[in-house]
Amino acid sequence: MKRTLGLFILFFATYLIVSFQVCFAQIKPDIKPYRVSDDLKEVANLKDFSLSDETKNLLVKNLFVVMPAEHEQPFFVYEDNDYRGIPSFVSVDSVLHVYHLFFDFTLRRLEEEKLMPLTEEFTRKLLIQTTQTYKKVQTRQLKEAALKNMAFCGVAARLLEFKVSLPEEATKMVETEINLIKNHAFIDVGAIFPYAIDYSQFVPRGHYTRTEALKKYFYVMMWYGLSPFSPRYRDSSGSLYWTPEVTRQAMLMTFDIYSGKLTQLWDKIYTPINFFVGFSDDIRPDEVKKLTDKIFGKNANLTSFTDKKKFENFMKSFVNLRMPEIKPKLYWIAGELPPLPDPETPQLRVLGQRYIPDSEILQELCDINRMIPKGLDVMAVLGSKRAEYLLDEFYKEPEKWKGYLPKRNELKERFSKLSEKQWTSNLYWNWLWVIKGLLKPFGDGYPSFMCSDAWQDKCLQTALSSWSQLRHDTILYAKQSFIAAECGGGDEDEEPPRPKGYVEPNIEAYQRLLNLAIQTRNLLEPRGLMSKQISDKLKEFEDMLIFLKKISEKELQNIPLTSEEYDQIRLIGSTMDYLARWVIAGGKEREWNEIIHPSDRNMACIADVHTGYDSKQEGEGTVVLEEGVGNSFEIYVVVPIEGKLYLTRGPVFSYYEFTHPVDDRLTDEKWQMMLEEKKAPEQPEWIRFFTTKEGKKEIIIPQPRYSGC
Repeated sequence: MKRTLGLFILFFATYLIVSFQVCFAQIKPDIKPYRVSDDLKEVANLKDFSLSDETKNLLVKNLFVVMPAEHEQPFFVYEDNDYRGIPSFVSVDSVLHVYHLFFDFTLRRLEEEKLMPLTEEFTRKLLIQTTQTYKKVQTRQLKEAALKNMAFCGVAARLLEFKVSLPEEATKMVETEINLIKNHAFIDVGAIFPYAIDYSQFVPRGHYTRTEALKKYFYVMMWYGLSPFSPRYRDSSGSLYWTPEVTRQAMLMTFDIYSGKLTQLWDKIYTPINFFVGFSDDIRPDEVKKLTDKIFGKNANLTSFTDKKKFENFMKSFVNLRMPEIKPKLYWIAGELPPLPDPETPQLRVLGQRYIPDSEILQELCDINRMIPKGLDVMAVLGSKRAEYLLDEFYKEPEKWKGYLPKRNELKERFSKLSEKQWTSNLYWNWLWVIKGLLKPFGDGYPSFMCSDAWQDKCLQTALSSWSQLRHDTILYAKQSFIAAECGGGDEDEEPPRPKGYVEPNIEAYQRLLNLAIQTRNLLEPRGLMSKQISDKLKEFEDMLIFLKKISEKELQNIPLTSEEYDQIRLIGSTMDYLARWVIAGGKEREWNEIIHPSDRNMACIADVHTGYDSKQEGEGTVVLEEGVGNSFEIYVVVPIEGKLYLTRGPVFSYYEFTHPVDDRLTDEKWQMMLEEKKAPEQPEWIRFFTTKEGKKEIIIPQPRYSGC
């Protein structure tokens, strides 16, 4: 656990390394404004397209339009463009998706190859130690607490499918807990704690559905991360009670981790996730150890814990320990809620879920009058004026809860004061820093398609989709907000001119993503958390970002691109496609149809980010807020290339947000099936400002082309 104390220093050192390697270029955009007439006669390659009136109208109005499509990966659009001779629009969306694949599969392999064996070893040894403690303690009160700790570890062992032999009383507790876990019960009281746990969280999702090993790892880490040892709880009427037995459990659990010499094992499991997501939001065992040393004496034995006065002092001191930042909001009206851990009391978790700023934002911006927040809340606090407009004027959120605007403004001010060092302190925060950079409006000198509210909406969709991928990848570790109220080549002999594509000139997005990619390598590879092979491939991705940044700078300054640069834009889909397949297949040459897990072939993914228990009349019900990415849509953009206007095509995210029953938290597999069967909910209403209502239709006029490959 000592290593955790030095992580801030490591993060700061990495920040300095990245900051020196990546400096923001000072480029003054100098593109002259342009428009098109109703018949789009200014578009040089208009003859290659057959456009509907709706598509034409949106192009005339916004100079771009997004069209629904069903591409399983964004790179397929670029490769199709190359085959058809259509100029590509290289979108920030596609580049963000490539990073998501690096992040997700690096974490997945770390879990399977290193963290899973360590967790199994930790569980075996902790179960042995808790059993020994149970046999040694003499007083009835310590005996009962030790029995429940043994059962707690027995549950973890069963989730890992170990064969365990426990006393009959402990076995009954284990069976009760396992049944609640396997049935994904909602908030219910089990056998080990006197208050309820949200057992609906025990649905393997994210990438944890892919293998049996990952499923077991998900179960056991959710158990260690979600189960709270709380000195106080509130009953069904909201009355506050002390829990001496649970306090003894926390005390003995910490004793067992240290007496069993398991701190290094604990640290090897806990610390790697710090680099990915951050620190535990709840109390760690080392924090409880400091308190026991202070009150009972350093490295006190079991006999010392029988001192009643010292124990009372310990219990009262426990509630003054560090409070979590993400605290459930509970409202008691008619006494229908089960007993729950007191949100205003610190809680020990063996391997606690991590604090993430977006969960705090969602938590703070929900209320009994606004049970379900929106992803737009996160974007508004991160600085998006357009998100604020949509929330206030389109959805009328301030009318639902009078405290909404003051709280949002308070959060916005607080987060705006955070330094870049804080925003880049780990990979999760740095990814949010990249997303935050997508939310700034573009001014004079940028291409005209980027200077409208519609483009800000498109950027919001990009930001929300990337955020959905982030939440998907970290669903096991990121602490969730919660609120409850009861109520091929061509055949032509002559090669036609090769199309000249265009890069979305968002320099800051590429710079920040480059920063994040470099930090990913610097944090993970030296510590053995990323293989040399993946690190090398990530370096290739960084080279791509450097290229896109360079092209963006030239475009904004009207500097002509070379034929080699145009060729690199034209073939960028093949490069992205290769990197994606290599990462997904674990460093092996695989075609998409050879990828083992079908759900990995499809970019569509989903994550529940908030739980609402609302039994009020006409309330939301018992639901989760799902944030999803669907198949890749297509974007058509009118861009200036060498003095002429061209219609280009590229891929963009499709974003979904909706509530869904809590007893059916969605997996990627279920979500992909919903999309395939056309059963997915509608996208948010504001998407229509830049997306055609009509379904995908072929708008490219077929022509014989030479791919150049």
